[in-house]
Amino acid sequence: MPLRYVTRAMPGMQLKLPLMRYLILSIFLIIAETAMGQLQDYSIDMRAVKDAPRTEYEIHIDKKISHASVLLIQRDSSNNQWDPRDSLIWKKIREREIFIKRNKEKILQAGMIMDSLHRKYGYYSRDSIVINQGHPMLKLMDSIYLASDAELEKQENDRFVLHGTSVRLEIRDGIQTRLIGVYSPDLKSHTLIYNLMTGILACYRSQNPKILKTKTETSGY
Repeated sequence: MPLRYVTRAMPGMQLKLPLMRYLILSIFLIIAETAMGQLQDYSIDMRAVKDAPRTEYEIHIDKKISHASVLLIQRDSSNNQWDPRDSLIWKKIREREIFIKRNKEKILQAGMIMDSLHRKYGYYSRDSIVINQGHPMLKLMDSIYLASDAELEKQENDRFVLHGTSVRLEIRDGIQTRLIGVYSPDLKSHTLIYNLMTGILACYRSQNPKILKTKTETSGY
């Protein structure tokens, strides 16, 4: 007869084991749900330009799970001595502007090239802050990341702004890059983008700012 190994259950063990399994399963499900709910790392680069009077600044957001690093940049002055090759690229884009305007992607791509050239011949001041976990701005960043292009770019047909602010966003997550362009966002026309701009600037200005200290320097934002 084969030997049989029997373990005698201690009083209450039959109740404790199922309870222990339940607790372990519950913890596992909570961890899994939390992990699934976390967004991957991404970045949001924003550039705002107004021509009259001339103001130009940038906000670069590096978003992690637990915090966001924010770099703010203000254009102080320009160098008008352009390399002839860069001047030629700028001229060619201007010459094809009427054709580019027929395609949204080409408009944004041309804008990014022109921004890059314009940035190359500028002098800038920089400062940075870190926004930690629990701050409402992190949820707002996630909302912009998750929003569709159509949601971010929606435009009222009867809205007209003279000498407004051109705002371009570049949203990257390591898989794709999205280019968003809006004009003079406000609370009604482009709620998420407006709240991000004003929220970041307000947060920065509350921490002994070195640049972009007033709304005059950021076109009213």
